Amino acid sequence: MHLNPTAPGRRRRAALAAPMIALLCSLWLFSGQARAAVPAPTDPCATLFSSLEPVAVAAKAKCKRSCSAAYLLTPRTDHEVFQTRAFIQFSASGKCGCNVLKRCKERAKKRAHTCMDRAWFNRLSAGIQPDCQGLPGYSVPGGKPLQQAIIDAVRTALGNPSTGNLKIDVHAWTGGQHKECKRTSYLGTIDAS
Repeated sequence: MHLNPTAPGRRRRAALAAPMIALLCSLWLFSGQARAAVPAPTDPCATLFSSLEPVAVAAKAKCKRSCSAAYLLTPRTDHEVFQTRAFIQFSASGKCGCNVLKRCKERAKKRAHTCMDRAWFNRLSAGIQPDCQGLPGYSVPGGKPLQQAIIDAVRTALGNPSTGNLKIDVHAWTGGQHKECKRTSYLGTIDAS
């Protein structure tokens, strides 16, 4: 009997059946008919358990999916709105069972947004937030506080505009090749005048 390790219903039935099979096999082994009656290669208990092994392995398989992430900065003055730019481009990954890959992508998206939300909340403090540590590509230029790094990056990109009050709208963005990764949320506005 061959079980399909990818069928969810069969995995549950096999997981429930394994203790019962073990009990029956142990009773059979201690009944006195055990090894003398059935040669080792045709032992029904060994056959049953060997057919269950792929199910146990498949149930524990883990997969990993990633989402791209960045802060989106939209500088504006009293007279003009400038082009939106990506800042601190990084990626976040999520792990899950291989039969629920959508969950991996949602976890990756959540991890990236949690990082950016917490970093924004603590934007006046230097250093990388604990939620952002270990995310490939995430680092604040110069080890500065996030807000100062954003202001410096925008002023450098725009050539230090001096006309009007400079404000920077900041959004947290995730995206990538999976639709489950896509999300943009407004974090706030920095007054960089």
